[in-house]
Formats: sequence, structure tokens, C-alpha cells
Amino acid sequence: MRNANLSLLILILVTVVSARLQAQISPDVNNAQQFVTEVFADCPEYQNQEQYDRGAEILSRIRIHEVNLGEYPECKKLSECDLRDKCNTSLTYDLSDFSVQTFNPLIYRLKFYSDQSEYYRIDGK
Repeated sequence: MRNANLSLLILILVTVVSARLQAQISPDVNNAQQFVTEVFADCPEYQNQEQYDRGAEILSRIRIHEVNLGEYPECKKLSECDLRDKCNTSLTYDLSDFSVQTFNPLIYRLKFYSDQSEYYRIDGK
């Protein structure tokens, strides 16, 4: 689904998803253990069921939407967000070859526990 006329918008939703949102894709919560392990690669004390459950809960609240290129310029770009690389210094931004199937939102310092919906854009898509 690579299309030069489209951009991907990451929506971190803490509240109930609005009915007006269209064509939503959610990260697979079954990847929570893999994603948490990637973030905490060098901190085995954080690789436990509590963290896997927390990761799955966060993933269940994320919605990815494809929108027209140029829409929502006010949204913060993922490249402007810090990486959660304290426990894995080899983490990098995975934006140049973005894939919904492999995208790990847990590597970014996003506002996962905001009381409002948070919106982020994937750079250059």
C-alpha cells in the first residue's frame, strides 16, 4: 500500500474511538511480548508478564490511519519523539521503510497515558 499521495497518521487513542474515524489498523497485541523485549533488551528485569500485559494494553489503544499527504501538518512527527533506548541503545527510528506489521510504537516516548487522544505522523510517508 505504498502510495506517494498518501501519508500515515498514527493515532494514540486513550478515549473511546470515534465512529467518524475510517479505515483503522491496529498493531497486533500478540506482538506485545516481542515489542517489549525489543525495548528492554538489556534490562531483563523488565521482560516479564506485567510488562507484556502493559504493552498489549497500550497496543490495543493505538490506531493507524492512512490519510492524504499534507493533512494534519500540526501533528508531531515520530522523528521528533525520543526513543525509549535506555535499555536498548541499538534502537533506531523505523520510519524509512515503514510497515504496519513490524511497526513497534513502544520504542517511542509517546504520551501513552494521556487523558486526551494524541496524534503523530510518520515522516515522509
